Amino acid sequence: MLIVQHHYPALAKAERKIARFIMNNPGEASNLSSQELADITQTSEATVFRFCKSIGYTYSQLKSEL
Repeated sequence: MLIVQHHYPALAKAERKIARFIMNNPGEASNLSSQELADITQTSEATVFRFCKSIGYTYSQLKSEL
């Protein structure tokens, strides 16, 4: 996903964990809840939402794009 790659350098460390997982597993990520994504990436659900905000999406928009 190009938008994730574009924003990757500016992301916080925890947000980069989410970005890497999404870039490596877009199909799986599209089927996860925000809490499941947080658990898999060992981050918090709040970090998932901050990540989405950092790239200009809501979580549901991100899932749709994947």
